[in-house]
Amino acid sequence: MPGSTRSSSLRKSWPGRVNRSHLQPGTRPSGRRRITAGKPISAAQRPRAITVVAGILFLAAAISLLTGVSLLFPDPRWNNLWNLNQAANAAFVRLGAMPGIVLLALGVVAGSAGIGMIREKQWAWWIAVSLFAIHGLGDAFSLMVTRNLAKGVSGVLIAGAFLFWLSQPAVRRYFRPARSQ
Repeated sequence: MPGSTRSSSLRKSWPGRVNRSHLQPGTRPSGRRRITAGKPISAAQRPRAITVVAGILFLAAAISLLTGVSLLFPDPRWNNLWNLNQAANAAFVRLGAMPGIVLLALGVVAGSAGIGMIREKQWAWWIAVSLFAIHGLGDAFSLMVTRNLAKGVSGVLIAGAFLFWLSQPAVRRYFRPARSQ
């Protein structure tokens, strides 16, 4: 049909339209390579919030794994660790093995999310947002139940700060999947 050829030729000739047919996939008109999701980039190109959040996730993973192991495999060597929070130890011991298993799983999830954050995986962003949201809600609930202002308010504020950082445009762009041009 002659009309379809004309319309396709008009589409190509519109002013301001960039013809990208000569570009290789993944490049910009300037010729620079595009940062694509799934390909690790240097720490200098990564938003600082990503590095901080990933570091906190690694720390949470280490603490969760250590706590889970200490609950599942009781040993006198763990006493110094549990002297920091004897009330939590008593509560966990009453519940049996389940808290230890849950903490091991949480450690694996947090560690995986930290690795995924560094590697630009969008699922890691969702896991991080979920973990911080759950943490903030847990602290808000704890604040209502225990009326411990210092612990509850600080926990909600810290979780809120992490959620704020994760919602920043530069961080969101970092996890946006690359679109072919």
